[in-house]
Amino acid sequence: MDSTFSPRSEQRSTIRGGLATLSSLSSGPTHAGTHNIDCGPARCQASVEHDADSVSDMSSIYLSVFLSGSPENQKVGIAYFNVDTDMLHVGDFLDVGRLLESLKFRLSPIMIITHARVGDPVFELLQQGPEGQRELLYNVVSVKRSEFNYDSALNRLKLITVSELESKPLGDEPSKTGEPDELAQRLRLMSVINLENRDTICAVGGLLSYLQKNRITNQLSDYTHPVTIAAIRTMDMGDVMIVDSGTLRALSIFNNEMHPVGSSSRKEGLSVFGLLDETKTVQGKRLLKSWLLTPIMDIDEVSKRHDAIERLLDQKNEHWLAEAVFILRGVKDITRLMVKLENARAKCSDWFLIIETIQQFISLHELARNADNRFGHFNLVVRAFFYSTYSLVPNQIVEAWDDEIIELNNLITSVIDFSESKISKRLEIRNGISTELDEIKRNYEELGSFLTNVAEEIVSNSSVHFENLEVLHLPQLGHLIAIPVDSNRNLESQKTLESLDFQFIAEDKLFYKNDKTRKLDEEIGDIRGIIFDMEASFIRELADCVLRRKHMLSAVSSIVAELDCILSLAQSAVTYNLCRPFFIEERTIRIRNGFHLLQHQTVDQFIPNDTVVGATDEECSILLLTGPNSSGKSVLLKQVGIIAYLAHCGSFVPAESVRLGPVDRIFCRMDFAETSTSSLSTFAMDCYQVSCMLNHSTPFSLYGVFRSKHSTITISYIAISLLVDEFGKGTCKEDGIALVTSLVHYFSMMPLSNCPRILITTHFHELFTLGLLPKQTASTISFQKMDIVLRTPVNHNNARQTDQVTFLFKMVDGISTNSYGLECAAVAGIPESVIERAREISRSYVENKPIHRVSEDPAIFSELYQSFVGLNLDSNADMISFLEKIKSI
Repeated sequence: MDSTFSPRSEQRSTIRGGLATLSSLSSGPTHAGTHNIDCGPARCQASVEHDADSVSDMSSIYLSVFLSGSPENQKVGIAYFNVDTDMLHVGDFLDVGRLLESLKFRLSPIMIITHARVGDPVFELLQQGPEGQRELLYNVVSVKRSEFNYDSALNRLKLITVSELESKPLGDEPSKTGEPDELAQRLRLMSVINLENRDTICAVGGLLSYLQKNRITNQLSDYTHPVTIAAIRTMDMGDVMIVDSGTLRALSIFNNEMHPVGSSSRKEGLSVFGLLDETKTVQGKRLLKSWLLTPIMDIDEVSKRHDAIERLLDQKNEHWLAEAVFILRGVKDITRLMVKLENARAKCSDWFLIIETIQQFISLHELARNADNRFGHFNLVVRAFFYSTYSLVPNQIVEAWDDEIIELNNLITSVIDFSESKISKRLEIRNGISTELDEIKRNYEELGSFLTNVAEEIVSNSSVHFENLEVLHLPQLGHLIAIPVDSNRNLESQKTLESLDFQFIAEDKLFYKNDKTRKLDEEIGDIRGIIFDMEASFIRELADCVLRRKHMLSAVSSIVAELDCILSLAQSAVTYNLCRPFFIEERTIRIRNGFHLLQHQTVDQFIPNDTVVGATDEECSILLLTGPNSSGKSVLLKQVGIIAYLAHCGSFVPAESVRLGPVDRIFCRMDFAETSTSSLSTFAMDCYQVSCMLNHSTPFSLYGVFRSKHSTITISYIAISLLVDEFGKGTCKEDGIALVTSLVHYFSMMPLSNCPRILITTHFHELFTLGLLPKQTASTISFQKMDIVLRTPVNHNNARQTDQVTFLFKMVDGISTNSYGLECAAVAGIPESVIERAREISRSYVENKPIHRVSEDPAIFSELYQSFVGLNLDSNADMISFLEKIKSI
């Protein structure tokens, strides 16, 4: 028989009393929700890593889309709610198509809510996933247009609770007449959101309605209960570099692969994010992914990240870096733990995670506080991180958190005895919290010996001899007399004993009640249940105290996530030998010894390359790259794109040194991943990608000011980078040459001040041999080629052999007018006979001579015909002879 609490000493006499829980009858207490769900020590420890892994890739964003206006002049209102942070983000935009595509990829929402009258084209756009993705990772829900009504949306906004605004419902201040002050309501809303922006408000209204009805934020509340959020923020896509999913895929920023353990799970494959991700926390991993999804144009913000990484890499701070990483390993996702507390779903293991995380917060704070004594100047950086370098929380508030976090830690540890909880597999309240609870616990501990005395009394007062009689206290069942089943007697006769009322049989024991046990039920009651109820009330009260500090804990968690990201980028910079990029005023990209971050990890030796593309008098805005197949042209284009992209994410970049002007858009025309879900051919997709380049690289009335801590970079152009890899090869050669020539000519004739930075690779040598490019384009185009060494092998039999090509993977000045396709085929292992035949065809084509068949001797074909006519199909020898004759031709 299983015992939750054993008696003080084992008694092997024939009369015993004790406390027991029948495994077949009792599933443990059901008091006080689930705070007291059993959690063994193994679960408390193992769940730490399990919880982090299980939620790291789960989406928790609900996106609302509202459209207005005619198709020619359409506006879109956007609102999304992040369940992890309880943050509401709002905004309105004009570029509907590209905005929605970008938002879907960057936010990875779990749900998109829109109205029924949004229109088929937009609804199809919302349902369309990135190219190459077989299944959507989100659902699109269409609700009634009335859910997005402006007046209804305003009313919902007035009822929400915003923790940032004094943590109470908006508009609950009474006026002098005792009625709600409408002006005060409106003013408080206007402090965080523009109420005149109807599209945004309508999007918010539809989102709030969906969250309420589906109880997204208040799962235990009635659906009419107002939504609670932490803060409202305005989206500003103008400060974010524009890239589409095709560009991210071409540059391998992310690479989602199906996990081998199951078809429904995914894992990160070989990607830039996979290499840079050295984060130790769930929230840090999410934030790093967000940084890499949204490269920013705020040079001052980017420089802060670069400054922090640079100082972390100082050898003086090596020990601090290791200590910070060690502490971060113990930080868990406090936001999700707070959600569990709110919904009364916190287990014993969750409280272990909460206190561990709070204690790690304190350790990080102490590490930052003592940094000045250990590293001098580094203290400014460390404290800057913990004191909200990037967050919106004022420094004086963070200073106050120091004492508040320590007080919260002391409160939790003074209430919960974690050592005893680990042993008993449930939350235990410390002695001294309640004298009443302590007294009941003492009585409970002494109940075993007391029930032993009761058992002896029952035996002494009974005329029947009982063997091994026990009096037990069973949770919810009360006090029972237990007697082992006598196998030598009839079972039915054992159920009817003098002065004992049979109750049930379990685990080879017969259970009875009598007047004495019923009296004990009245006097003592379900003492274990009483203890559980009292402890549960203390746990609920403690949970309320923790939840009152939820906003503070979430904000600290966000700051720690930022620190985790910077530490991860610093570790990656050391691991992969990355350098700090510097932003300059010129519209140029100057890379010295740049390398492809992913390719560098897959080869024994990678050859770095210098790249200069600019729009100055000394530099060319177009780099036209030629070279043999497999010489590294595509890799070079991608490494330039990755360097520009990572520079705006705040990461160090794969090169020896990089100086570049701000880049607000990157477009790639790379190989399109064909899938059965796409209705476009490869060439059609190529044309679509180039069309996007041309349409969005045309100069608009755009003026951007990017501020740096060292200088102010002012530009009045669209700083775009275009990467075009072998455009035109998917159609007939003549059309492909015409398209590439027109594309190069179009950009080369643009004014220097408006021309984007372009890198183009091509195998169409007719651009140069036929003089298709005008002479005036020479000043804007830098002609480069991939260098090779060509060697003709020595053959003593004077037989023709294919030249051997050695790729140097180095970009040099010049033009390559030969793709060396046959030589590359030989390197790939194509048989020499096939290559020789290809050489004959190529020579005939170039010299405009007829191309003859391999053999055109009529006698041979006549002989073969006669052999086939006279073939004896029943003779294996004839069949073998005929096949050998065919092979010899």
